[in-house]
This record gives sequence, C-alpha cells and structure tokens, in this order.
Amino acid sequence: MINLFIVRHGTTQAIENRVMEGKLDSPLNPRGREEAVRAADALMDSRIDKAFCSPMKRTRETAEIMCGQLGLEYQIVNELREMNFGIYEGKAYFEVPDQNSSIFERLSLIARILAAQVSGEPLFRVARRARRAWTDISRQVNDGSILIISHGALINYLVKFLLPVEDYQQIHPVRTEPCSISEIIIDASGKAIIQRLNDTHHLK
Repeated sequence: MINLFIVRHGTTQAIENRVMEGKLDSPLNPRGREEAVRAADALMDSRIDKAFCSPMKRTRETAEIMCGQLGLEYQIVNELREMNFGIYEGKAYFEVPDQNSSIFERLSLIARILAAQVSGEPLFRVARRARRAWTDISRQVNDGSILIISHGALINYLVKFLLPVEDYQQIHPVRTEPCSISEIIIDASGKAIIQRLNDTHHLK
C-alpha cells in the first residue's frame, strides 16, 4: 500500500499578483516560505519514506524547507514541472466563467486556453508527463509513504490519472492552494482513494 501526500509549492509573488507563472522560474516569497514550514509541521507524524519534487525553483525551495524539517532527502523529477502557458506567461489568471457568464465570456476563455496550448504546452502533454512522473516514482516505491511537491496543473492531471474516472468526475478540475496537502491511499491492487483534497487547515 502507498500513502501518497501531494503538496503544491508555497506562495510566490506571481501568485499574490494573480498572474500565471508556468515555466517562469520564480522563488517563494516570505509567505510561501512560512507555508512550507507549516506544511512540514502538518506531516511530521506521517513517517514519509521518500520525497520527490519538480525541478523549478519554487518547488525546490518548498522541498528544501519541508524535507529539511522532516529529515528527508528529495529527488527531482523533471516531469513534475508546471505547464508552459505560452503567450500568457506573466499575464493575469484566466477567470473561470460562472453560470451567469455570457456566451462571449465562455468562448473567450476557450480561445485563451487554446492559445496557451498552441503557444506553450498542450494539455495532453501535461497529462502524459503526470503519467510518466508517477510511473517513475512508483517504480521506486511500491509500499510506504511518498511526498510529491509539484504545481497546480500537474497535480490536477496526476490526481486524474490515479483516481477511477467516476471519482475524478466528482471533483474535477482539482484546484489546489499553495502548500495545501492532498492525500491518496493506493492499495496493493492499484485502486486509489482520496483521503483529503486541498487541505489548508495547517495554514490557518
């Protein structure tokens, strides 16, 4: 059985400014560093065996803080990096339409998403990277507790890959706050069950 803990990196200045940072290699800000300390405190009793993180600066810094407190070494997995948002790197977040949004607003969002994929990275490639990352990690650990530190878009596709289709459909798209903790149990047969998702109680 695998007990998987997934943590999104801590807050950066780009997050506070509500701009998309994707491949931009930004560091944590003071708030993000404090969040990483609190996330480590929340996992102190979880007896984590191995830790893996994205190669990007904000995830490595989160990993250094967390693993330093947890007494762990971490391994960089290149496939865990964030999506490249292309022409929208450094631009304002996409605002998701609600039920009162006009058809124009909905079509505008679709157009922006397509433009981000054409100029940056298609979503199917992000999904494929998530699968490859998990394949690499699960070959190293088939029993015990694992910590993965990654990014919002990649975490969404990792959870989608791990969960049964009907379970994912109830929670998609998975949105994670900085240094939130999600926990998934994977039994010997490979069935995955969510224990918690986007848990931020330790940050309050």
